[in-house]
Amino acid sequence: MNPLEAVKKELSEHFHDESRRIIFRSKVENLEKGEKCNSFFFKNIHSAHTPLVQLRNREGILCDTKEDIRKAVTDVYGDLYSEKRSDGDQAEKFLSGIPRKVSTPAREVLNAPLTLGELHLAVKSFKSGKTPGSDGLPIEFYTSLWDLLGPDLLELYEEMEQERVMPHTLREGMIALLYKHKGEKCDLKNWRPISLLNVDYKILAKTMVNRLKGVMGEMVHPDQTCGVPGRRIADSLALIRDTIQYITDRNIRAALVCLDQEKAFDCVSHEFIERVLQGFGLGERFCNYVKIMYTHIFSSVMVNGWKTDPFPIRTGKDPRYLVCGPGAAAKSWNERLAKVKQKLGFWSLRHLSIEGKALVLRNDSLPVLQYVTQAWPLLANVARAVNSMVFHFVWHSKMDRVKKTVMHKEQRKGGKAVPDIPTILRAFFVCGSVGITLLNENKDHSAYRVFRFFLLPV
Repeated sequence: MNPLEAVKKELSEHFHDESRRIIFRSKVENLEKGEKCNSFFFKNIHSAHTPLVQLRNREGILCDTKEDIRKAVTDVYGDLYSEKRSDGDQAEKFLSGIPRKVSTPAREVLNAPLTLGELHLAVKSFKSGKTPGSDGLPIEFYTSLWDLLGPDLLELYEEMEQERVMPHTLREGMIALLYKHKGEKCDLKNWRPISLLNVDYKILAKTMVNRLKGVMGEMVHPDQTCGVPGRRIADSLALIRDTIQYITDRNIRAALVCLDQEKAFDCVSHEFIERVLQGFGLGERFCNYVKIMYTHIFSSVMVNGWKTDPFPIRTGKDPRYLVCGPGAAAKSWNERLAKVKQKLGFWSLRHLSIEGKALVLRNDSLPVLQYVTQAWPLLANVARAVNSMVFHFVWHSKMDRVKKTVMHKEQRKGGKAVPDIPTILRAFFVCGSVGITLLNENKDHSAYRVFRFFLLPV
C-alpha cells in the first residue's frame, strides 16, 4: 500500500469513528443498517443541549454571568415552592362537605404494612433508560440487584415510618430546565422544569400511588376521569363535544367555563394536602407516609451543568389541549397536521428506506393524529391532506411511483406496509364511540348516559 492510500484509509477510519460518536451523542434509539451520519444527528444534538446564556431576574434586569443566572433561577423557584399558608377555616368548611369517604375494607388495605412484593411490583413498573436523580443510581440498578437490595429497602421504609423523617438523599431533588422552543430564551417561563428524584424515593411514592389507585373510584365523582383506573379522558371529551352540539342545534344560550390555574400543582400547600387526605378518611399510616415524603425536602436547579444553592420545597404539567366549540374539529385537526408535517420534515433529514419510513409513519406520526379521534371524526379534507403528506414523505416528491393501494399491502403481498392512516383514524373514532356505550366500565359517567339517550334509545 502506497503512502497516499494509507493516509486515505486512516482518514476514512477517522471519519467513520467520528460519525459513530456523533450518532451516539444524538441519542437516537433506532438506526437503520448502513445509515450514515448526516444533518439529522447534528440537529438532534443541538436541540438536546440548549444553554441558558441570559436570564431576566425578578426585577427585569438581564443577567449574563454564571453567578447572576444561578441566583435568578434560585430566587424564582425558591419563591414558587415557598410556603403558602392556607385559610384553616375555609379549608375546614370546604372539606366538611366531602360526600365520599373510603370504606373500612379499603382503609385497611391502604394502611397495611408494606410488603416486599408490592415494592418489587413498583420497581417493575418503571421504564428503563430514564435519567436518575442526584445519587446517579438508575432503575436498572435496583432491577438487577433486587434480591439483594429489596429487604434493605423495606427495612429503610419501616425505619422512616418510626422516625417520621427520610434520609438526606431521599429528601434531595434536582430540577433540569428544558427550553420549550418558543418565546425568548431569557424568560424562565419558556423553560420547562423537569424534576429528577432518586429512585429509592420514587419506589416508595409509586407504592403509595398503587395503593391509592385501588380506592380512587370510591372517592372521586364518576365525571372526573383523570387518575382513576377504568375511566377514560375520552369520555369527558365526548361529553363536552356532544353538549356543545346539543346547545348549538337548539340555539340554547350557554357558556363553557374553563379554569386553568397557573402552576396549580406547585402552589398547593403541604398542610392542605394533609387536610385533604384526612378529610377522605384514608387512615393514619397512609397519611403519615405521605407526610414523611413531604417533610424537609429540598431541590437544586441544574443550570448549564452547574447546581444552584438548594432551596426548601414547601408546596406541591404541561397539559394537552383539545379544542371544543364552533369550528373546533377543523382547528384540532389542523394543529395536529402541522405537528406531523414538522416531524416528517425532521425525519426527512435521515436517508431512510421505504420500510424505515413506514415505521416512522406508524410509530411517530400516527399517535399524534390518533389523539384527536378521541373527540372528532376524520374530516374529508384532512384525510386528503394526510395522504398527500404521507406519500410525499415516502417518495420525497409529489408523484407516486407505485399505486397507494399497493403500497398499503403487506410485504409478502407485494406492498411496503405503508400505513393507511385515514382508514386507521376512522377506525379509532368508531372504536372510541363504541367503547363509550358498550365497553365502558364507568357507566355512571354523564357521557355514557348522553350517548345512550340520543343514539341508543331503549
